[in-house]
Amino acid sequence: MSQRAWAKVADLRESGDVDGLVAILNDPSTHSDGRLRAHIVRVLGRLGDQSAADAVARTLETERSAGIRVDAAWSLANLATSDHEDLLIRALHDCSDYRIRMHAARGLGELKSPQAVAALTTALQDSNKGVRWQAADSLGRTRNADAIPALILALSDRNMRTRVFASHALAAIGARTALPALERARRRTIPPWRFAISRDIRYLEERVTS
Repeated sequence: MSQRAWAKVADLRESGDVDGLVAILNDPSTHSDGRLRAHIVRVLGRLGDQSAADAVARTLETERSAGIRVDAAWSLANLATSDHEDLLIRALHDCSDYRIRMHAARGLGELKSPQAVAALTTALQDSNKGVRWQAADSLGRTRNADAIPALILALSDRNMRTRVFASHALAAIGARTALPALERARRRTIPPWRFAISRDIRYLEERVTS
């Protein structure tokens, strides 16, 4: 069954048959083949058809394999709609695997709701640096000014990548009030990270004068 299933998945992937892929993912006879299930979940995420989001979300919630759950989180971040916001928020706050938290943060940045912004703001304090910089990047994509105070605080993060993504987010939001904090962050940050913050400062200064 496994070899036939792999061949069928290849055909369905080429034709973009999301319903067929979901049917195999849900087929109990394939549940013992973790590699196949992980592959299907990744393919669904790459295809980008939101009709697969519910199946991917169920996989994230119920799958016992940590690796498949990480793949499901990655795909759900690509596919998520507002129907999956609560699941992504729970994953961001409660999941012990930092990779899943990172993917959840990315997905919430696409949803851009007030609830997503609040969850991402909290994630700027996550214990994992990858989750923190992904949360900062996602907040920039929301363009939500409510995130400005938390992003200014993130300019003092011990991880320089998080500082830079917070700087980029403030520039994307157009947070001209953050210029003094950005200048302080620039002085505390070593090259080449310093140059990235300098570009954000110039961008905001040009907005002030334009």
